Amino acid sequence: MIGTVQDITAKKLAEQEIERLSWVASHTNNSVIITDEYGKAEWANKSFEKLTGYKLEEIKGKKPGEVLQGGDTDKEVVKRIGERLKKNLPSTGEIILNYSKSGEPVWISSDITPIFKEGKLINFIGVMTDLTDLMLAREIEKRQEALLQKQQLFNAIAKYFPNGIIGVINQDLTYVFVGGTELKKIGLDHKEMIGHKIFDKIHQESNAYAQPFLKRTFEGEKVSFEVSVSGNSYLVIAVPIKDQEGPVLQSLVVIQNITQQKNTEEELLKAIE
Repeated sequence: MIGTVQDITAKKLAEQEIERLSWVASHTNNSVIITDEYGKAEWANKSFEKLTGYKLEEIKGKKPGEVLQGGDTDKEVVKRIGERLKKNLPSTGEIILNYSKSGEPVWISSDITPIFKEGKLINFIGVMTDLTDLMLAREIEKRQEALLQKQQLFNAIAKYFPNGIIGVINQDLTYVFVGGTELKKIGLDHKEMIGHKIFDKIHQESNAYAQPFLKRTFEGEKVSFEVSVSGNSYLVIAVPIKDQEGPVLQSLVVIQNITQQKNTEEELLKAIE
């Protein structure tokens, strides 16, 4: 009969240590995950499951970053965290974009601390504070500020836009912003043009003519065409507004009164003849 005896005291002590850590972690609202010395998950609290959608059995034995990080996660932040952990140093206050099990973006503040016993690294404890609502609020604020700046720019341009109309249209080809000195000349107020197509209040036939041109701007094209309205000639130039990758949602439309130019051209032609 051959028998073997193995000393598992260290393993038992490590397990007890994890139990003590997990008991503390289970009584906090922050998401907490405990990994082994190689960074592979061993335990996570209920707050982690609620935040990420992953249960412990789904991530156990895996590195949390491999599960939670995605395409838009900042690689520089990941690198910075990794470099500190490789040196067995804590990483605190890093804000990073993770993804839940359902693919939803989750912004967190990450604090990762190495745990040593008798000088030997035994675990890492990661504490994640959910910043998603705060980051989304900041993003909305930035967009609103950018929109306000754009609106102020258009207002400044439109106020002094001579012999013309300048505006922004949506995909349904109606104005969301419009201005220009030509509006006053034809007896229209910019407020009554909002929500209407560019020639709704001016000339319905020109609307029908303009529609196929304007639709092309939402395919990324720049277009220009001329229309005649009540004895006046107008040059219309429309370009897509591209703020970011994805579909074109708005177009910039400039309508210039070129009646005088046309009359001059006709007079020159007559003189030449």
